[in-house]
Amino acid sequence: MKIVPLDMSTEMMDEIDGRCNWEQADNSTCMDSHIQRNQMWANIFNAELKRTQSTRIVAFMHRYHAFNAGNKHIGIDSIMLSLNVSSISLIEYIGGVTCFNNGVCEGQSNADKSLRKVYFSRKGSFIPSPFPSYTVHLPEKKVA
Repeated sequence: MKIVPLDMSTEMMDEIDGRCNWEQADNSTCMDSHIQRNQMWANIFNAELKRTQSTRIVAFMHRYHAFNAGNKHIGIDSIMLSLNVSSISLIEYIGGVTCFNNGVCEGQSNADKSLRKVYFSRKGSFIPSPFPSYTVHLPEKKVA
């Protein structure tokens, strides 16, 4: 296993966002840190995948980096497709405070239990993707 650092520093993100905010970026006037981070991550993934055929990558990120989050805020999935990388699948982990709304977390849950206490998985994601995607709901558990 090889661990590859992905993120940029918060100082760099603040500097970028000081020159370009979300609205400006979504209107194509500049690239904010969200767009630049996604581009950077996709380039790292692409380089690692080209290094050897047996490379497998597991990356954990917020759903709005994996999937489209706005007009110009395209997700890693769309960027990888534009780089001709088609051998990826996306697994979206949800649960806890993100599941206050059944529309986001509905799936193969048991109607007898509160959704927040149920583990389930399903094919597909809340946000459409050109790649195979899956959703895994992790139940909320208190840590003693």
